[in-house]
Amino acid sequence: MSFLNWMLLGGAAAFTLPLLIHLLNRSRFQLVDWGAMHLLESALQANSRRMQWQSLLLLLLRCAIPILLAVALARPVLTQWRIPGSGGDKSIVLLIDNSLSMDRASTVDPSTCFDLALKQAAEILGQQSATTEFSIWTIGGVPTDILVGTTFDRRRALAKLQALRGGAGSLLVQTALAAGLKQSQQMQNANREIIVISDFQSGDWQGFNDSEQTAWKLRVAAEAVPPRVVLMNIEPAAARLTNLSVDLVALETPVIVAGQSFPITADVRNHGNTVVEDATVVLQVGEVELTSRRISIPAMGKTQVVFACQIDSPGQHDIEIHVDDAFGVSGDNRVYHVVDVRNSIRVLIIDGQPTAPLLKRSSGYLSLALSPFQGPEATKNYAITHSIAANQIKPQVLNEHDVVIMADLPRLENSAAEAIAAFVNQGGGLLLFAGNALELNWYNTQWGATSKSPLLPAMYNTPPQAALPKNTSALPDSKIKIQSSTIAHPALKEFARPGAGDLASVEIRRVIELQLDDASPAAAEVNATESQVIMRLESDQPLLVAKRYGEGEVLQFAIAADDGWSNFPLRPAFVPLMQGLVQWLAAGTNSEHNLTTGQAVTLFPNKGREVASDAKPASSTNIDVVFTTPNGEPISKTLPADSPVSFDETAFPGIYRVSRGQGNQPESLFAVNLPAAESKPQTLATSELQELARALDATQASTTATYFARESLRNNGRELWRILILALVVGLFVELWLQQRIARGAA
Repeated sequence: MSFLNWMLLGGAAAFTLPLLIHLLNRSRFQLVDWGAMHLLESALQANSRRMQWQSLLLLLLRCAIPILLAVALARPVLTQWRIPGSGGDKSIVLLIDNSLSMDRASTVDPSTCFDLALKQAAEILGQQSATTEFSIWTIGGVPTDILVGTTFDRRRALAKLQALRGGAGSLLVQTALAAGLKQSQQMQNANREIIVISDFQSGDWQGFNDSEQTAWKLRVAAEAVPPRVVLMNIEPAAARLTNLSVDLVALETPVIVAGQSFPITADVRNHGNTVVEDATVVLQVGEVELTSRRISIPAMGKTQVVFACQIDSPGQHDIEIHVDDAFGVSGDNRVYHVVDVRNSIRVLIIDGQPTAPLLKRSSGYLSLALSPFQGPEATKNYAITHSIAANQIKPQVLNEHDVVIMADLPRLENSAAEAIAAFVNQGGGLLLFAGNALELNWYNTQWGATSKSPLLPAMYNTPPQAALPKNTSALPDSKIKIQSSTIAHPALKEFARPGAGDLASVEIRRVIELQLDDASPAAAEVNATESQVIMRLESDQPLLVAKRYGEGEVLQFAIAADDGWSNFPLRPAFVPLMQGLVQWLAAGTNSEHNLTTGQAVTLFPNKGREVASDAKPASSTNIDVVFTTPNGEPISKTLPADSPVSFDETAFPGIYRVSRGQGNQPESLFAVNLPAAESKPQTLATSELQELARALDATQASTTATYFARESLRNNGRELWRILILALVVGLFVELWLQQRIARGAA
């Protein structure tokens, strides 16, 4: 045991005062003998013994009172509670949660949870010694080192702390803790601590599973100087659940053409326990508000909103949908999306009979389906078609188009075949139709799975034959239908709806058998790299197969594009089907411009079909790149011209802009949105947080007072002055009671 104010122990000498008073009072008594004394002698002896031990007890209490007071003022400490190595200079890593959920109003403070977190962090910094080393990280979206290293300057740390802002993306727990541990390893003092200040939102922390918790615990234990971990929960479990959020469901059109109206769908979600009436949802493009809707959202439910949007100028545009929310957090009230608007879809048709009359050549029906409007109404067409012969195929010609269609083409020159393969890998779309003139062996050899430039989703198996199930006689008038119940690919969304399209009237008379790997899936997955059967005949034979190659995609039909093999080109379903397939192929891979917080914004040099396949690489010179964040802050970097341009500081949602060179290149836009789970305000229950602390070998603290009390215990040991003061108060009451008892007995 030790004393923090040992000099005050001298006050214990005050116990001599009641002792002296007692001794002096004893000398004042006189013995007087009187005649009847012998009659009371036995009673007096009994009372005398009782009064003696009561007086002795009262004397001991009166002596103990000043001793207890003096010892309490000296602040005794049980040093057995002190943790070895916890004293001395300290290194602290502050991990501050600045995710969107921290922007909600606090239930224990008039400000937001994030403001409360900053206040508590400032109190922790402000009460440290001059030898304490600090590191501050924000851990919402992307863990960010605010101080870019460490500092011993409390004023600098506090200034940086006050400049922080909330509303970032979801907290990635494992990544954040790993960043804090790595920073702790690089700090100077042996007494190290990682403090996590968060509201412990359920959506973030429940994803930190048992195996990850165990791995973290073992990793900390393996460190040469293991840091202590403190979980500071600045907010109790959320009782009031009020928040609206908006999510973009889909753009119904894969390619947007200038001047053409297209639908856009969003879900507005209510995370609260009460119905929200008359919420206003707004659609805007850039800074221009196009239209709005007023909706009601059920409690803990959603309402879907469909807007008709039209953009008249080509190029990249940012679309924003937002909903008014007066009570919840504001960061998830907006969803952003970047679209690439084109003047038209440029379709190149390569035909084996390019000079034949329109409806006598294989591609004639395709040209009419893709460009049905003529004359003054031609601007209504989504696509502009251009037909050429096989000997006109050049890389430069291909790169001027978005989609290439090959209809009943016998074969190609090797150079043309390689140019088309390069076109697809760079993001182009290829649509293959069968026909009587097809040389199947050439296609299998040139573009098959084992070829130098694979391009076929499926191998051609046999010559054209009647489209009948196996072991069935092939009759001249045999006909087969298309399965409509299995259609699920996004390119065929119009035909996946009950009663949509007119596929029931399509009759197939001849088909080429397409051979796929048995492991190929029947259901379409947009991002799958294996071959996918997206349309089948009722005989279960593949009718349309898709596969991605590089940045582009190939669709392969088992029938011809004219009316020789089927009545499909004569049916109403042919036009929307061909337009939908061409739009899908023209879209390519545009997802890299629409990201989630934490994902890197990346631009690749010479990517896409703008550069011919035989173009020389750019020279390795440096270019100036300016990244502009959603709040308008420009961040300049100088990077090699032939290297990817990457920016990973995407912790906050919004539109990021990238400018390259000296302004001679158009600005590139990137939309960064919050994960949907970040809008849910539920936090870990008290029992869940306690279990998490046990799993991580961490301590909990809900306030800075609790934190500093535990730090004092850890560094100094258990102080006993509160117990002594309590004993003193009890002693005073006992002394008063005993004195009155003795007085009543004497009377």
